[in-house]
Amino acid sequence: MIIPEFEIVKTPLNECRIRGPVQVFQPDITLHDHEIHVWHARLESHSAELKFIKSILSSDELLRAERFYFEQDRVNYCVSRGLLRTIIAHYIGMAPNLLSFKYGAYGKPYLDNNVAGAELHFNVSHSGGNALFAFSAKHPIGVDLERISIEIDYEAMAKQILTTREIDFLGSITENKRLETFYRIWTCKEAYTKLVGVGLNMPLGNIDVTSFRGTGFDLLDRYNDRNDLSDCTIRSLNTWPEFAAAITVESEDIGVS
Repeated sequence: MIIPEFEIVKTPLNECRIRGPVQVFQPDITLHDHEIHVWHARLESHSAELKFIKSILSSDELLRAERFYFEQDRVNYCVSRGLLRTIIAHYIGMAPNLLSFKYGAYGKPYLDNNVAGAELHFNVSHSGGNALFAFSAKHPIGVDLERISIEIDYEAMAKQILTTREIDFLGSITENKRLETFYRIWTCKEAYTKLVGVGLNMPLGNIDVTSFRGTGFDLLDRYNDRNDLSDCTIRSLNTWPEFAAAITVESEDIGVS
């Protein structure tokens, strides 16, 4: 039986595109233990293939999609899940519609233990019609993407989700860089909550990422009593203009590609 699925076209920017259908029987993307892979996609560019995408989703995923109020949000959810299944299929060599997921207490998805390649770790974030997909062979991972809005009152938001040290750091930089920096700090925090699988249930004010170094922020303080940060890498990512993104992985020596 030929199972239709999407071919992943890997561009220099690791962009996911639908150009199928094709068939996959063996893994054809290698992910080494010391690497994390980040893929990006413009969700709205795949809306024409929605019927095909829905054919590889589970009944549970289709039900989750229907819970979104706006049609475009339902479409974006379906496309992101279809792409997630397709990328995983290329890593582990299993047809995307045969993949089975389990969910943590706060909704973070994992591959079912009965699925080949279940040790693969992944996380997804989408905002403003774009999505990021992050993968690690052995380490828990979290990714966050936010569209930067000039209309938000970031100073008011900062008082709600930043620590005192982060607010001081924000005030110490050039004013025209503060909005972008606020989003970079925010996405680093969100990526960490997604790494540990608690999402909005973790107060962002309990996480501090103010030690700026090179391309990202060091994770200084963790939630609860987890104070040993030597095994955690956090990095701010460059994606699209007007977007901020970050990735966090429980390993101190990881290369991003």
